[in-house]
Formats: sequence, structure tokens, C-alpha cells
Amino acid sequence: MFGNPLLENKRSLNDYFVVKPFSVLNTMEQGWMRRKAFWTELIQNRGKSRESKLFKKSEVTTKVGGLIQTFNDGVSLFDPVLSEATVRWFSEPGMTVFDPFAGDESRGYVSCYLQRRYIGIELRQEQVDLNKGRIEDAGMGLNCEYICGTSEDTSKYLANDSVDLLFTCPPYLWLEKYSDDPKDLSNMTKEEFFKVWKSILNQSYAVLKDNRFAVLVISEVRDKDGSYVGFVPKTIEIMEQAGFKYYNEIVLMNNVGTLRFRVGGQMNSGRKIGKLHQNVLVFYKGDPSKIKDNFSVLIGGD
Repeated sequence: MFGNPLLENKRSLNDYFVVKPFSVLNTMEQGWMRRKAFWTELIQNRGKSRESKLFKKSEVTTKVGGLIQTFNDGVSLFDPVLSEATVRWFSEPGMTVFDPFAGDESRGYVSCYLQRRYIGIELRQEQVDLNKGRIEDAGMGLNCEYICGTSEDTSKYLANDSVDLLFTCPPYLWLEKYSDDPKDLSNMTKEEFFKVWKSILNQSYAVLKDNRFAVLVISEVRDKDGSYVGFVPKTIEIMEQAGFKYYNEIVLMNNVGTLRFRVGGQMNSGRKIGKLHQNVLVFYKGDPSKIKDNFSVLIGGD
């Protein structure tokens, strides 16, 4: 009968997995916030290149669980702890992480810090320069490649079966405007968005090796009439049609932040529930029985 290494070694799940590998990830936990503070100080990501005329940026500072938290209203920053957990759980050192929407700094920085190779495609040259500069300043430039262009051309930039993890967070349709470039998905209509999104995911399937994971961080968006556009179910459908297996569903519970000031108006005007989470969708390409052959043991491992 096998023993429990967590009990035998008196170590926690966080010691092995960064955060508890549950279907709900709580960013408000003390351990998560401490880890986030570590990465924030290391990366120094404040959404600098996004502070343009397209954004009305303000900050709200509040105290959560004894820790001071600052929330950007208008400039979303990808959580680096989610980056770390994703990269550690679904790839191995030396593997290549591909990000077709590489605007945020944390996915590239964390991937390289954890000894993965990172390839990101980003439309805006100023963001490419900033992200690459941060990684080069940290001495990790050899493991990082940023391509300034559109991820609609993924097949032109990357060979088939050449990357080990697809990890990205696309624009949530028109929820934020990143540029005035017509190739920017945030400037497209709903119909145009899903057409291009499908093309990008199909090309991403082709460049991903067999028996590898794909992780998409998305969230529902409301259409002009107030109903959801179906971003989550449509994405799952596209991925399955491409050949992926829908493998894990994770809910990322975010901090309340400015939602507490907005939810009253949303409820009174249209009975819209305040959205406090994002969807982390995990897919697998290949035969799930081979996962144990390609990925190391985390409990009891290094």
C-alpha cells in the first residue's frame, strides 16, 4: 500500500504545485498574493506600453487579507502566479512555450525564468521591445523570441510540430482596445473575431507537438444587448473541431477590486451579475495515456 508523500514529508500541496491544483484557483489566498508580490517585484510589469489614448487608466488601492493590493481599471495585467502554475504543470524545463497573443510580459518572463524557451507573437512593436528588453535585462534573452506580427500568420512563422505548450490569453473581443490596427482582434466585429480566432487556433494545433497541452485563459463578454457572446463554449467547440481533447476546466477567482463599485449599477440596470472569475481551459493534443511518459512526477519530484 502506497503512503501519502504529503503526510510523510509534512509538505503542502503548494510546496509541490505552486498553488493547490484544484478546479478553482483563488487569487485572494495569502499564499497566492505573496507569490504574486514576488513576481511583480521581479518583472516590474505595470502595463506601461498600454497607457495610451485608448485607455482611461485609474488605480484603486485596497487592503486584502493584510496585504495592500492595487487594481488597474482599464489596463489588465496577466497574473504571474497563473503563468507559473501553468508552465510548471503543463510543460517541462527545456520545452518550448508558444504564445500567439504575447502582449502581456508575465507569460514570457515566467517561462524563460523557469528554463523554458518562449516564442510569442505580438502586433505592437512597442510592446515587443518592452517585453524583450525586460527579459534581456534579466539575462534570459537566449531563451526568448518575440515576433512582431499577427498571429493569423502563425503557420508562416512556425513549423508544424515545433512547440510543446500553447499558452495564451487573447483579447476578450472588444472589452479592451489595444491599438487602432485593423488586424487587432479587439477592433473586429463579433463575426470577424470568431473567424480569425478559429484560424489562429487551427494553426496553433498544427504547430503543437503530439501529446502536449494547450491552455487558454478567456472570459465571457457581453454583446450589445447584454447577453453573453458565448466566448467560452464557442472556443471549446473550435478546439475540439481542430482535434484537441477538452481536458481540464479551471475557474480563476479574481480579487473584487473595482467590481464592488460597479456591481450595484449593473444589477439595477439589467440584472447583470458581477463577473469575478476567468475561465482557464486546458486541452490536450494526442493520447492522454502518454502524459505520464512525457511529464515528470510533481509530488516527490524536484
